Amino acid sequence: MSSHAVPASTRGGRAGIRWWVLGLASVVSASGHAALLTFDGNICDPGGNSACLPVGIDIGTNYGSIPGRLDVVLSSRGGSQNGTIENPHLRIWDSGFADLTNVAYAAHSGGGPSQVGEVALWPKPGFQVTLNGFDIAAWEMDHATQVTIYDAAFTVLSSSGLITASSTASSHFAPAITRSDGVIIQWGPDSFNVGIDNIDFTVSAVPEAGTGAMVAVGLGLVLIRLQRRRRARVGGQIDRMICVN
Repeated sequence: MSSHAVPASTRGGRAGIRWWVLGLASVVSASGHAALLTFDGNICDPGGNSACLPVGIDIGTNYGSIPGRLDVVLSSRGGSQNGTIENPHLRIWDSGFADLTNVAYAAHSGGGPSQVGEVALWPKPGFQVTLNGFDIAAWEMDHATQVTIYDAAFTVLSSSGLITASSTASSHFAPAITRSDGVIIQWGPDSFNVGIDNIDFTVSAVPEAGTGAMVAVGLGLVLIRLQRRRRARVGGQIDRMICVN
């Protein structure tokens, strides 16, 4: 069987295209950081590095934050959507919220019920957050509540309306909302007997202006170059066939 050497110019061209495409792919797929807040482990007390025993104590201030990319702020509010913060924390309970374990709920600093529980995701400059999903459930018996998602200015992005949170099966919400100014999850008016768990989000770099145009132009150039090479190769094969005949 005879082997055919590939001309150096062709090898170099192919390698150049290959490396260009790899570089382009790295630009397109700006690195994202996926996170899932399950409220498990040693996440309690102000430092967020102590065991959550007994249950019903404050979750640490920095739990869930990603240094340099995003701050997670948990709080318990009274009254309206941006009412007084009664406790700059949520609290943790291990069981009794349907099929969920280690659930965050709202309580004021004295331990009594708060009307609104809040989880705020604040991206750092140059980053954006995508809220993929979360679970809601009620403790020991069904309770009425409402789940609302806001932007940083408390403009409603999504709302469930008044719903019944179940104590036997959790409800999953999948908003798929992306914001660079922040996303706020609130639930209430009963956020003491209704808790949240499995908050799934992704933090990624905000695409730079013109990136889309650059990608389109670059792909176009690659396609044109490949097309020219294909034509040249076909033309060469035809010439060889003519010479042989």
